[in-house]
Amino acid sequence: MIDLSDFRFEADLARAATMPARWYVEPGFLGLEKEKIFGRTWQAVGRIDEVARVGDFFAYVELGEPLVMTRRTDGVLRGF
Repeated sequence: MIDLSDFRFEADLARAATMPARWYVEPGFLGLEKEKIFGRTWQAVGRIDEVARVGDFFAYVELGEPLVMTRRTDGVLRGF
């Protein structure tokens, strides 16, 4: 279980603070983010101009997962 006791929610943005510094470096938070955020939402991995023409491609690694983005011969953008 991850300890969240050092965080206090403040709805008033003028008085709100950032997350505690340890949340950015503690490995348990990365695992939680992978599960709750990265594994459930779309993530930007590049720009459309990098695959503008048929046959264009680029490789990318997101959280240890290798990806290849390419433009197929029918013009459709695909990720593998």
